[in-house]
This record gives sequence, C-alpha cells and structure tokens, in this order.
Amino acid sequence: MDSHHAIAAYLFTDIVGSTKLWEDHPERMREALARHDAMTRRAVESHRGTIVKMVGDGVHAAFDDPLDAICAAVELQQALADPERTNGLALPVRSGVHVGLDERRDNDFFGRGVNRAARIVALAHGGQVLMSQVAMSLVRERLPPGVTVRDLGSAKRFPRCIRSVPHRTTCRSRRHRSSAVNWSSPRSEVCWRRRGC
Repeated sequence: MDSHHAIAAYLFTDIVGSTKLWEDHPERMREALARHDAMTRRAVESHRGTIVKMVGDGVHAAFDDPLDAICAAVELQQALADPERTNGLALPVRSGVHVGLDERRDNDFFGRGVNRAARIVALAHGGQVLMSQVAMSLVRERLPPGVTVRDLGSAKRFPRCIRSVPHRTTCRSRRHRSSAVNWSSPRSEVCWRRRGC
C-alpha cells in the first residue's frame, strides 16, 4: 500500500439539480452526463490534474497547483455554457477548490483538505467555483487577465467564487511553491466576467 503526505489542490464539482433532470429527462440526461464526464476529464487533464474519482454527477480531482484547478473548473463551466454540447440540457455545475496537506493512499486522498474542498463545493450555486483563502493566496498574483477578486467574508457567510463566461478565457499556469500556508477558511470571490460578479 502506497501511503504518503503531499500538498495538493483539490477540485470538487457537482451538477446542481441533477435529480430533477434525471426525473424529467432520463434519456437526455444519460447522454448529457456522458458528455459532461468527457468534458470534465478533458478540462482536468488539460490542466495537469488527476481524476481521483468520479462521484455521481461530479468529480474529485487533484492538482499540484491551485491555478490549474481553477483553470480546469473555468474551462468546464465554459464548455457547459452551450446546452447543445450537453444534449440540449443546461447543466449548472458548481465547483469548490481548496489546498491542503493530506494523506494519499491507494490512488485516493484523505484528510481535512479534502473534507474542506467537499464542504466548499456544497456552498456553491450552479455556475460558481468557490475557493478557500489558502487557494486564493497562492493564485492571486497569477490570475489571467480579466479575472477579478471579491472578498465575501468568512466561510460561515460566503466563500470565494469564480463565475465563467461564454467566451473563451485562456488559463496558463506557472509552477508556484509556497513554504508557508495559511489554513484559513474560504472568504473571497473570483469572477471570470468582464463586468464583475
């Protein structure tokens, strides 16, 4: 059994309202979910991420750099903005990003960082990507042009969000290492809209 600790950025996604979509459009949803899964894999892998596991109608992915996790989430949002790409169904996906030091065992991740990322995605609305303060502190100076940041307060109120737009935004990543990590809770908003969130 391979077991070690590593700092990683975690991305969780989830389709909001998928139960109703399955009830109302079972045949169309089957194809839409297959397309969603393919787009999710493509977005994660094109940003140097690893799919840890597909979880129902979402994903748990790990990245070395939180900017890659954010760029993957934005690419997925942009791909899903066109309902024709998802069999005519709108799939409002929410995402959460957190960075943590966790245990890696048997191709899976465990620990507080993973748990926090899962809680962050649960706070998001469809079309949002929420991120923790630690993730934001590692990407703030490296965000692509057109990206804005808005502080939403503590995790008890609102976390950070990234909203995607229908036009194409290119994310590039430079490797970034940090010797000190602030483990505070989610608090800011990052918007991928020219006019803000």
